[in-house]
Amino acid sequence: MSVFRRKGSPFYWYEFQISKRTFRGSTETGNEREAQAIERERRREAEELIALERVDPARSTVTDVFGRYWQAYGYKLKDTAVKAHMIEMEAFLGGDRPFCDITTADVAAMLEAYGATDGRKNRGGSIRPGRPSDTTINQRLAVFRRVYNVASDVWDMPT
Repeated sequence: MSVFRRKGSPFYWYEFQISKRTFRGSTETGNEREAQAIERERRREAEELIALERVDPARSTVTDVFGRYWQAYGYKLKDTAVKAHMIEMEAFLGGDRPFCDITTADVAAMLEAYGATDGRKNRGGSIRPGRPSDTTINQRLAVFRRVYNVASDVWDMPT
C-alpha cells in the first residue's frame, strides 16, 4: 500500500498508478488503518474509472476523443479559447470520423482553412474583419497537439 504522511500534514495521503495514470490525494484521517482502507477504496474507484474509459481505440471518433479530453483535462484550463478551438476543429474534421484516420494533411488543411477565414472574434465576442493572426493559428495547432499527444501517449490510442 502506498499510504504516507506529508511533512506538516496531520493526515495520511495515498498515491498509486494504474495504466500510466497517477492517483493521489489526502485520506483526511490521521489513523493509518483507516487511511489504508480509504486507499483501497480509491484504488477500486480508479480501476472502475479506467475500465469505463477503455473503449476500442480504433472506433473512437473525433467527437469521442475531444469530449474525453475536455472532461479529463480541458475543463481545468483558464484559457476559454480552447473550447472554441476544439468545437471548430471537431466541425472541420468531422465528428463521426475515426480519430486514428486523421493525417497531417488533414491538420494542415484545417489550419489553412482557418487562416483563410475573413472574420475573427475578439474577446468581447464580436467579429472583427481580417484574417486570424499567425499566433492564433499556432494556438489552434497547440490545442490539437495536446489532444493528439494525450490520446496517443496516455490513452494508448493508435494514431
